[in-house]
Amino acid sequence: PLVYSRQQLAEALGIDPSTLDRWTASGRIGPRPLRISGPRGRVLYSRGEVEDWLRAGAPPAEEWRARQAARKR
Repeated sequence: PLVYSRQQLAEALGIDPSTLDRWTASGRIGPRPLRISGPRGRVLYSRGEVEDWLRAGAPPAEEWRARQAARKR
């Protein structure tokens, strides 16, 4: 799959989905969530970005985004 669901990412990280939500809100999770609107709105995470983030040592969101921006220059 090209994306992780909220549940799948939480399982991959060994945490509860509610913890993933808190970590995302606090900036601890680097990959940006992709929010899909609709009656059953979903939150997805790019598998490639998650894997890159984990290989980089899972830095906080601010640091992760700065690294990505620097790489694009």
